[in-house]
This record gives sequence, C-alpha cells and structure tokens, in this order.
Amino acid sequence: MFGDGTTSAYKTVSKYIDGSMMVKLIITNNCGSDTITMAHWATGVSNTVNEALEADVYPNPAKEKVTLAMKGATLKDVTILNVLGEVVYRTELDGKQAEHSINISALAAGRYIIRANTTEGAINKPFNVQ
Repeated sequence: MFGDGTTSAYKTVSKYIDGSMMVKLIITNNCGSDTITMAHWATGVSNTVNEALEADVYPNPAKEKVTLAMKGATLKDVTILNVLGEVVYRTELDGKQAEHSINISALAAGRYIIRANTTEGAINKPFNVQ
C-alpha cells in the first residue's frame, strides 16, 4: 500500500511522487504473511537504463567466467544480481575500459542479471550460470 492509498499486486510498480512516500509491503503465502513499512524521500532518478546501449555478455551460459563487452561506451561499475535481487558481485571501474571479465565459478547455477553503469547510461543484461 502506498502513501496515497493505492495498492498493487504487480511485481514491479512505478509511482511518480513529488516529495516523500510511505510504502507498506505485505507478502503473503500459505505459511502466513509479513509486513514491512518504509518511508522514503524521493530525491531524483540516477542511472536510468539506456535502451540504445549495445552490450554483449559471453559466454552465455557460463561456468567459470563471464565477460561484459560494451559497444560505444565505457564501464564505471559492474554489479551482478541473483534472482532474489541480491548483489552477489560489485566492482567500481575507472570509466576507461569497455570490457570487464568476472570469475563466476563460486556462483550457484541459475539466472543472473549483470548491471553496468557506463559513460552513456545504465544497462541490464541477463545471463545463466551452469
């Protein structure tokens, strides 16, 4: 439930709010429910995804190493998120390289998102670990 009284059952919700907002998250399953209430002051949007950016993630699926290669942009930072949205890898870069390789041998098999902030905006790319 949002501070304006609206609710949503969607996994991803976009709300445009001028000022502060209150969010109540209620998660329910067969075992019961849990509630979290958060207050947040919206100060702006940074690192919006640039749909025009081109990047390759290879190999995909991967076992030991995955490489993110940008086309027309250089990397500022790279993050890998698991399916729960948890950060499993993060590094800051100098903004001078267009390619970055990551040792993923310790990651469990499954689906991940590699997120990068670049000189031209942000990009998200899915990949699989075998």
